[in-house]
Amino acid sequence: MHSASAQTRQLTLSYLSRGFDWAADYTATLSDDGKSVDLGAWVTLANSNGVGFPAAHTQVVAGRINHEDGEVNPIDIGGPILAQCWPRGSTSDQPMILRFERSRGFDSINALAGMPAAAPAMLRESVVVTAQKVAQEQLGDLKLYRVPARTTLASRQSKQVRLMDRSGIPVDTVYGAEVEVDQDDAASTQAHRWLRTKNTAANHLGVALPAGGVAVFGAVDGRRLLEHESNLRDIAVDEEVEISMGESPDVQVTAIKEKASVDAPQGLLPLVPGVSLRSVKIGAADRVTISNPFAGGIEFELELRLEAGARVVRADHALGAKNGRPIFRLRVPAHETVTVRYQIEHTGDRILRTP
Repeated sequence: MHSASAQTRQLTLSYLSRGFDWAADYTATLSDDGKSVDLGAWVTLANSNGVGFPAAHTQVVAGRINHEDGEVNPIDIGGPILAQCWPRGSTSDQPMILRFERSRGFDSINALAGMPAAAPAMLRESVVVTAQKVAQEQLGDLKLYRVPARTTLASRQSKQVRLMDRSGIPVDTVYGAEVEVDQDDAASTQAHRWLRTKNTAANHLGVALPAGGVAVFGAVDGRRLLEHESNLRDIAVDEEVEISMGESPDVQVTAIKEKASVDAPQGLLPLVPGVSLRSVKIGAADRVTISNPFAGGIEFELELRLEAGARVVRADHALGAKNGRPIFRLRVPAHETVTVRYQIEHTGDRILRTP
């Protein structure tokens, strides 16, 4: 800058500063009947920089950003990160250092006490919790969340601002398991349990949910207790929301390959719709049993893990698909066991699909 005389001017300096990160954390409180949840979320901002930013306009971006600078960055092998989302590809990675003890529910300013013992001292200096909420905006194909009021992010400070509060979100409880086909020896496993809903305004949501950790709480004897912790992926509006509740040891799933041949006409399983055989060569069937010990019926999804080139050609239950894999959606009555039998066509078998 050149000037013929001395002048006083106000300048605005913009620059790229490193040493920042953010993470989303959700708390879900399950209703007594298990049919709805109240969902709250915090955004944790972290500054490991030696410089503080008083009264700053704060924005965070959710999604995977494509950085192009003409340079080849070193290979990122993953692992925990700390207040350093650049040049990492995603702003939604979950740094272990920012996972507070969620069973505290983020109800206390003293949230720092829940930090892992290995936390660097530079982020132990200050943790602030504020109830102001962030507003969602569109940034191309990504989502931008803007803190509506100016916020101070001091040097070596972590701060939480409220992302959202939604109540009465209807959820369905679904059990399921993934089994490998053609197992000669019986293999038993525990079912998995999920809470599912859809991200729509009708379900009291309808906002983009950034990826983050989610802690689910339930009521036991009038007390709010932590049931399970898992991760939530980035979820767009109108997408399915699926919250893992971990394994359910009460619901048992057993898979085995039958020894007896079922190629006799009276033993044939029904063909899967859209499939016709050019030969009647049928091998042994796979059998999966699902046991429900509960006093009420459960919804169950049985997903098959197939090798490359394999497909299901016969089954005694309706066959669907999810994420490119075959799946059986079943209703298992109370105190009963449901058996599913199917047969697989491997590469090399003669088969013709009807149009």
